[in-house]
Amino acid sequence: MSNYKFTEFQLKWLEALESGEFKQGKAYLKQIVDGEPHYCCLGIGCQLLKLEEVEPKSGSDDIIAFVDSEVESNTSTAGTQLMKALKIRDTVGSIMNNNSLTSMNDNNVSFKDIAKFCRENPEKVFKE
Repeated sequence: MSNYKFTEFQLKWLEALESGEFKQGKAYLKQIVDGEPHYCCLGIGCQLLKLEEVEPKSGSDDIIAFVDSEVESNTSTAGTQLMKALKIRDTVGSIMNNNSLTSMNDNNVSFKDIAKFCRENPEKVFKE
């Protein structure tokens, strides 16, 4: 049993993953598919932080990037603000077992299972 103390934002993110409110997508933080937003697990974090959304420079109108004001750029990966808020190690949410949150997401691990993994293994996912 872990003694890890989740932050308020980590709990909000985990609850959002578990809620069933967000449709899961792959490869992008947020993408519009058939008129509906689909998210990567880290894209949900960007949405919860209410980061400004923009069309990325690639010009694809169905892919949404988020503005990372700390580095003054748009990002299609988790930016500095999300890394700090979630206390993740890097922009893909690297896990101590050579995996990452984004690779779990893109390999069809459900949001609920990602949340379960994070709750059961917080020391592997989050920085203290």
